[in-house]
Amino acid sequence: MVDGSGQHHNPFAPLSKLLDVFKDKEIVLRPDNSLPERVFQIPAKQKRLSDEIKTQVVERYKAGETALSIAAAFDIHRCTVFVIIKKAGVSRRK
Repeated sequence: MVDGSGQHHNPFAPLSKLLDVFKDKEIVLRPDNSLPERVFQIPAKQKRLSDEIKTQVVERYKAGETALSIAAAFDIHRCTVFVIIKKAGVSRRK
């Protein structure tokens, strides 16, 4: 491989030098030096809200309740509350 200076470049040279240093030594990998296993979490399954719950969300919002308190009552995100009221044609309060 040739780099911009016209010199030949060996990307594996540092590795081969390192292997030469350790060629006469025994290398033991211990479990305490190993990387931890990755823990994968299963994403939460999205729940579908019934039309009845969506109606209740809209009614409570129209009655003056905050989106945050409605979200807490139905265990949903506050942005979901805003999506529901937008689809219902209700304008947001400022």
